[in-house]
Amino acid sequence: MLKMNTKKATWSLEEVAKKEGVSVFEVRREIANALEEGKRSSDPAVQAAWARIPHAGEEPTVEEVITYLASEVKNSKHNHRGIVS
Repeated sequence: MLKMNTKKATWSLEEVAKKEGVSVFEVRREIANALEEGKRSSDPAVQAAWARIPHAGEEPTVEEVITYLASEVKNSKHNHRGIVS
């Protein structure tokens, strides 16, 4: 299931690139730069959040982060059905 979601994340990167008129490489690079900045946080809560992201390698890839965040949003919506319409 993770592979299927990672494929969706890759497709999402392609869609953003197309919409913005830039390459997928540029979109991935900008997201990776933002992730690197976030990983440098000294806040223990932020570091704990990074540690929860499932990843196959030493650090999560852009696609793994997108997949994880999308899953968290989806779960949040399902857990708050009475609040989110």
